[in-house]
Amino acid sequence: MRKLIIGLTALLVIATLTLSSIIPAFAATFPDITEESPRAKAVEYLVRQGIVSGYSDGTFKPTRYITRAELVKLLVTSQPGISLDEINYFFESNYLSNPRYTYARFPDVGLNQWYAKYIAYGAHRGWISGYPDGLFRPNEEVNMAEALKLTLEMHDVHPNQSTTQYLMNRYPSWYAKYLFTALEKKIFATAEFGDIAFTFMDKVNRLMYPETILTRENAAELLYRVLSMKESGGTCYSPDSYEWETYRDDNIGFSLQMPFRAYSITQGEKFQWNWKTPVGITSRRETKFAMKSFDNPLATPTFTVMTYTVRDSNLSLEEFARAIELDNENLELKRRRYEYYDASDWNIRKVKYFSELLDDERKLTSHGAIIKNGSTFFHIFSLDWHAPCDFEKVLDSFNFST
Repeated sequence: MRKLIIGLTALLVIATLTLSSIIPAFAATFPDITEESPRAKAVEYLVRQGIVSGYSDGTFKPTRYITRAELVKLLVTSQPGISLDEINYFFESNYLSNPRYTYARFPDVGLNQWYAKYIAYGAHRGWISGYPDGLFRPNEEVNMAEALKLTLEMHDVHPNQSTTQYLMNRYPSWYAKYLFTALEKKIFATAEFGDIAFTFMDKVNRLMYPETILTRENAAELLYRVLSMKESGGTCYSPDSYEWETYRDDNIGFSLQMPFRAYSITQGEKFQWNWKTPVGITSRRETKFAMKSFDNPLATPTFTVMTYTVRDSNLSLEEFARAIELDNENLELKRRRYEYYDASDWNIRKVKYFSELLDDERKLTSHGAIIKNGSTFFHIFSLDWHAPCDFEKVLDSFNFST
């Protein structure tokens, strides 16, 4: 008997993502889904797309656990270019019109069941399969790991970061790929895990609750986020309702825009360095931005701004950038391989880069920018998993306070 972990609502709250406002206006379709319901926009969006429907009594039953049959129906009807007429035609011509068949593909899926046509069509397209004993078990409840696998695979959402691939190789549980992909794509926001060590998989499991049974409303939310990401053409889920606000730090001397309604700011102490440090760095201050929605701040995309002062204001951007690559006092920057871009001329005041750790089991990648302003250098960076979806926009918005 699978372990039921209570608190899936907390899982989606942890994502700390405000729902997209791509729906023009809320119009309650079901009496048990109100505008205040946590998954209201997700359900309404899927209704408008003709993907979900309620029960015969007119309700949606959002907190009822979703079954394998219900999830398959949800995912099959959400496929682009697939109409109900096509599904009905396939089922009629291949099963109902053939007297040899008494069940649809699987012996426990009777032809007279409402879900038979969706399961038969999904199996025909290679999207779903049964258990080793040949059964499909349509009325069995679905956990988060199973739902992620079906949803991501049926919508061709796959990992593309080297960090994700490395973790998939290191933690070969069947569902690790889908958990890491959901984190990478910001379908669930990335938590601050700290150093990735042997406890990493345990931390991911605590965040994602892979064995939690999925409710109907949370299955709708999961699908909604995947469809929203694909509809926007993005590489990760980034709700339209995020408000880009300008943050100005007059003490340190910069401003930038952030794509969240609320955020917390942790300021590191400004401290003096030994004058023998590379390129004469005399002080450094760290400012970490942990951006939060109003829903819940438990796990958020983050990035860091490091502010360096140097002795010589004539120090070039290239000299500074090359120096901090080899700086053993900065654990996050040492032993990295850098690929700089937007840097055809090192005399410009800003350079963007991509980097990855070398000879380190974490294999983490990051990207950021280094900006020069006289004797001050600003280094903005984020690990890929910790970065907001539109981190490039954050980098481009950076400016000096005036």
